[in-house]
Amino acid sequence: MQDDRLTRAAFLRQLAFLAAGAAVPALLGDDAARAEDTPAQAPAPAGGTVDFALQVDVAKRGERLGARFLGLSYEAVALAGGGRNRSPFRGDNADLVGFLRLLGPGVLRFGGNSVERTFWTHAEAAPRSVTLLPEDLKALAGLLQNADQQLILGVNLGRGTADDAANEVNQARRVFGSRLRAIEIGNEPDLYRKNGLRTPDYDYKAFRAEWDAFVNAIQLRAPGTAIAGPAAAGSYNKWAIPLAQDPNPALGLITQHDYTEGPGSDPKVTIERMLTRRPKMEADFAALVAAGKARGLPVRMGEANSVYSGGRAGVSDTFASALWALDYCLQLASMGADGINFHGGGTGSYSPITFPRDGHLSVRPIYYGMLAIAQIGTGQMIDIAPTGSALPEHVYAHALRGDDGKLRLVLINAQTGSGTVRFKIAGIDGGDAKAGVLRLEGKSLDATTDVRLGGAAVGDAGAWTPTAAETVTAMAGVLTVTVPAPGAAIVTVG
Repeated sequence: MQDDRLTRAAFLRQLAFLAAGAAVPALLGDDAARAEDTPAQAPAPAGGTVDFALQVDVAKRGERLGARFLGLSYEAVALAGGGRNRSPFRGDNADLVGFLRLLGPGVLRFGGNSVERTFWTHAEAAPRSVTLLPEDLKALAGLLQNADQQLILGVNLGRGTADDAANEVNQARRVFGSRLRAIEIGNEPDLYRKNGLRTPDYDYKAFRAEWDAFVNAIQLRAPGTAIAGPAAAGSYNKWAIPLAQDPNPALGLITQHDYTEGPGSDPKVTIERMLTRRPKMEADFAALVAAGKARGLPVRMGEANSVYSGGRAGVSDTFASALWALDYCLQLASMGADGINFHGGGTGSYSPITFPRDGHLSVRPIYYGMLAIAQIGTGQMIDIAPTGSALPEHVYAHALRGDDGKLRLVLINAQTGSGTVRFKIAGIDGGDAKAGVLRLEGKSLDATTDVRLGGAAVGDAGAWTPTAAETVTAMAGVLTVTVPAPGAAIVTVG
């Protein structure tokens, strides 16, 4: 989301005081919260090479990194005009099709704050209102087909009607068929009382009554349509978890939103803060996944990125964002997430794919983090942990047993400076097995260009062919891989 977002940080700070010890989403940007969240870790190397020992335990299997894990999220207004070639979201947009296909089968989501000013087939007096027409959906259907994407489609709860939503969904079902993953009703309703869409006393109970009315109207017009929600900005305990615990029968997907901090205009937003993990977010999301599992409901981070309100130049558009996205995706996968949709659009500094006015699409560094995830493929997360000193801050390790049977390790060194980490990983299959290494590289954390994956950049229409082949060999079940800062290595054993 980009518009109507500046109240978010203040809103969440108020929640932190009111929660009285309850879990609070880690979107706060204050230094005190950061200091409280960050555990003690080994000092980072100032230069040279430092060894860290890790142990892979292939018997300790965790959550799955599943199919269609990756996705992108856009504002609903971006769809308007697609039927008249005024939107990029069309099947004949070769650049966009190519960039999406390179990431593999995924999920596109259209919603954001602008969904509350997007009206089905008619104009309204709402500020900056946009009309969505059947031909716009048909244009999008071509993109979904050609790029092998599913769809989460938002409808207008903030200013719309249940009848309009039902009519739109009925048309969407006809146009998209099985590619329609779910309908999302509204966007961040937990902020309605702050952004003028509802009165100050608006709460989950009031939302749920409205939401159920929309669900019922949709089911009458388009029976069997899967519904997603609540698409909350934060408020895990007051919005998302209650919905998961007491779902409407039509609910098929729990969606939550998350940004490391923001807005982008805040000078306190830095690369360092973006890269620092947030234990409160991890605890809150894990609790939401557990609530979803109890009801058989998948949980997806339906809108996320580094910095809300369009990102921050010098942070969201840097190589650091690629390393952050790689680690963040694997964090979510390890907690059981169904997937993630990175929000973007236009030329916002956080947008994985940029859409300039001249129509020449390109990718930002964060896209390379997503592309790295695509190379890992599907599989089951497995345990990997230090056997000696804890890893330094901004040094991370993940392991996965691929559905192809191969062991994959993801080693990330996002430290400031030139320190190299030499990972020594025990427990490798096959004793003296060989492993291929695919490196994610950039000149510095704050570099905005010259990012490479496998030695190659992504070209027009998603053209990308790795050029740097590298092989390492384990000795007696121990694999040694060096990762200079900043950078990451995807290691495939076997």
